[in-house]
Order: sequence, then structure tokens, then C-alpha cells
Amino acid sequence: MTQILEIPTAAGDSILVEVRQPESREHRAGTKTLIEKSTTTLETMLTKIRPLADAAVSAMQGTGTDEMTLEVGVNLSLDGNVVFASVSTEANFKVSLTWKGQTKASNEK
Repeated sequence: MTQILEIPTAAGDSILVEVRQPESREHRAGTKTLIEKSTTTLETMLTKIRPLADAAVSAMQGTGTDEMTLEVGVNLSLDGNVVFASVSTEANFKVSLTWKGQTKASNEK
């Protein structure tokens, strides 16, 4: 079952995201709620992407790579968690992070 999750932002706005509800929760609830409000802000949810990005950059350091792009699918859950998904699956977000190595000219300054 899918539901709509209303996620507040730090700016006081909110966004609506379609989320899949685990079957066990659906059976416990008994009724189908159209919109459920998150107690976690979008910014807090998205900070959970940082450890993955840090690990990818760390793993590539020293390889001589000038540029790296990391793409991940991100699903949000009703309890405010971030679940990484395959980019080829239906995800709430597709996040592309690109790092470019420092050029020689910028190192000389």
C-alpha cells in the first residue's frame, strides 16, 4: 500500500511524498490514512545521505580519479528513515553527487 507523507522543511514549508507502507503496519492500523505527517524534517532525513557520500569519496582518494559521480535511489519511510534503493527502481528521489578533483592551478594559490 502507498500513502502520502507530509514532510516539514526547516523553512516551515512542507512537501508531500508518496511512500510505501510496510504490510505489518497496514494490518495494525486497520484503516487507510491518506496523509500522515512526519515528525522529522526533510533536511534531517537528507543528512543521512552524507555518510554514504563520505565513504565513497574516502574510498576513491589516492586513486588518481579526477571526477566521481555517485547516484543512489532514495526512498523515505513513514517513520522518517532514509532507505537506499537501486537507481533503476521506483524511488522517491534520485540523488546524483559529483566530486571534481582540484586542478593544479587551484592548488598553487
